[in-house]
Order: sequence, then C-alpha cells, then structure tokens
Amino acid sequence: MILPNIGYGCDYFVHYYEIAQEESGRSGAGGSIHFEDIKLLRQAVHAAARATHTRLPHVGFAADTGATFAEQHAALLRRIRTERDAAGRPRIYPWRAGTYTPYTTTDNIVKMWHTIHTAWETMRAHAAARGFAYARVAMLRNDVVYVTPIDIYAVGPGRTDAGNRVAVVPGFGRHPIR
Repeated sequence: MILPNIGYGCDYFVHYYEIAQEESGRSGAGGSIHFEDIKLLRQAVHAAARATHTRLPHVGFAADTGATFAEQHAALLRRIRTERDAAGRPRIYPWRAGTYTPYTTTDNIVKMWHTIHTAWETMRAHAAARGFAYARVAMLRNDVVYVTPIDIYAVGPGRTDAGNRVAVVPGFGRHPIR
C-alpha cells in the first residue's frame, strides 16, 4: 500500500510482537515467524520515496513480547478467564462464532486492541513531539495480502475524500475472485 499513497507524505507506525513461532489454529497452520522482517518496511518505504522524489516518510516501530503483553494486561486476562455468568459459562466471550476457542480467541482480541492502541499512541507521540496532528489515518494489518491497491483518499473511481467525511471498512471474508 506504499505506492498509491507515496505522494501524500504518509508516515508509518507499526506495532508487532516478537514471537518466533505460531501454533496452528483457526486461521492457519502455524509455523515460524520472522518478526524482525517487519523492519524491512522502512527500506521499502524509503526506496519508494526516493524513486518518486518525495520526502522520506517516518517509519516507527513498537514491539512487545508475549511476556510484556501478559504482564501489562494480566488483570483483564484474569477477569476474562474467571468471570462466569449465571449458567457457569465465561461471561466475556464471543459466543456467536462457533469456531472460537476459549481464552485463545479472547486473548487474541485483547492483543489486537493492544496493537491498535500502541500504534496509535506511537503515532500521536511522534506528531506531538513535532507540533502537529495527523489529519487522516489508515490502519492496516501487516499480515494480510491486499489484492487491490488501497489509496487512502480514494472513495470511488475518480473521487477522493480530502475532507475526511468517509470512513472505509473493508468487507473482510468476501472473496472477489471465484
């Protein structure tokens, strides 16, 4: 998503977990993770900027380990795992999705919100230190392959939203190719 947006002067803020192995689960077979590869993003962004003669964007990273995450959110995770409703079922649990597994799913939901919060705070701190605020933000996952380019200002063919009046949420789980 670098090239469609390089002319806008976008900065990049990434939160990631320093986890070298993932167990198989709901969304994949698991396997090795080369978490340090995320830092190649800086080289890719700067190469695109140089190729198009635009300013070098800021690319910032924040990381956690499984232990730092667990320590920071210990009280919430304990509450999720121990509170029960009148029927004895976990009180905090996404019951509608039958593929969810106790605790793994809720831990991952907390991890997702932790990632969003950490990336957002890293962005805000960077802007505050330089005396400005970002006017437009795109939050994209780094573990997803986007099959079509995402222009953060495009809202339709030949239409842009420079006034920040439109929020775009992708239709996850829809497959455009049959």
